[in-house]
Amino acid sequence: MDKRAGLVIVVLVSACATVSSPKKPDDGFVVRVRRDAAAVSRHLPTSVDETWAEVPGAFRALGYQGGAVTDTAERVFLTPSLLIRGRLYPDAANSAYMDCGRAPAGGAAADEYEVSFVVLVRVLPAPTNGTTLQVAVDGAARRRAENADVVSCTGTGRIEKMFIPRQVRLSARVVQTDTAPERFQAILTLRNTGMDSTRVTFGACSFGLRLYRDSSFDRPPLWDNRPGTNAECILVGYVVTLGPNQQRDRVLSSGVLAIAPAPGRYVAAITWRPSDKAPIQNVAAGRVVIP
Repeated sequence: MDKRAGLVIVVLVSACATVSSPKKPDDGFVVRVRRDAAAVSRHLPTSVDETWAEVPGAFRALGYQGGAVTDTAERVFLTPSLLIRGRLYPDAANSAYMDCGRAPAGGAAADEYEVSFVVLVRVLPAPTNGTTLQVAVDGAARRRAENADVVSCTGTGRIEKMFIPRQVRLSARVVQTDTAPERFQAILTLRNTGMDSTRVTFGACSFGLRLYRDSSFDRPPLWDNRPGTNAECILVGYVVTLGPNQQRDRVLSSGVLAIAPAPGRYVAAITWRPSDKAPIQNVAAGRVVIP
């Protein structure tokens, strides 16, 4: 017997997913989510349109595929029903991420049962200014036996918080120095604009410097010091902790301009990639003159 109550049939999600999920049509998928599924909610200073535009990229960066619900006026983005095989993440047991109650023997059901779940993100106008972002994880667990009862699962908050923007703002600049042979330093500034402390993780290949002819960045750079795609790099090896309204500078490694580009006027951008799955971002760093 399915003990989950108040289920909603959510249909026609406008994307295909390639994760471990039930078979679905090519133009969408169908999932069931409880009406009363608990959500982690945050107020963001950005507009609804700006926040909504970032949601698909957040799913991709975290390795979750999904799509936007098309049969409602609400802005809702969600995954298909995902089946956990083994551990969801290698750093901790599944019960660290999913709360499915206790098994008869006393252990965490999330660690002993077969668990499936859906991640849902809803973007709403805030009562005053900005946006309310809601993230819910709704799941079910079943003992690995025929005719076993199904129990409801909720997220513990760890998955939900992955989808909430850290509210870290990026800015960049290139400054002239007296140190040869570099002559310039490329600096990326990370600022926490939120009311809570946050951590930013990155790897050795997360940063780079590119020089362009103009500020559109729509053509290949004229000069680029990012390592090649086959370079061996630490994907996540550094952590920066930022308190509320605190900022830190990240200076590119020594010798970033030791192999000097051709003399001329350029528009600089620092490349930033917060994870190995995230797209590379160009952060405008101003104009540079190479003598």
